[in-house]
Amino acid sequence: MELDIIKTVKNPLLERTEIEFKIVQSGATPREDVVLKELVSKLKVKAEQIVIDTIHQVYGKMESTGTASVYDKTVRDAPVVEGVEATEEAKPEETKAE
Repeated sequence: MELDIIKTVKNPLLERTEIEFKIVQSGATPREDVVLKELVSKLKVKAEQIVIDTIHQVYGKMESTGTASVYDKTVRDAPVVEGVEATEEAKPEETKAE
């Protein structure tokens, strides 16, 4: 799997950077946790700062496109615009079990 950043837009009002990315894969559409790990290594930020908005398979090709938001702080400290679902998904697995 190869992940390329296509576009970055800084959004100072919401204290985040909005990312568009493209993934070239050899099999099925990659799971969100795999994409999150790739984004963390590519952008050199913590996983708690990233919310993946979408991942879409490109019809007839072995590639996917997606969008993500990278917050200046952690998602929990960010302005409340994503909603409960996004912040719940962004929590690490060990805190979900508590």
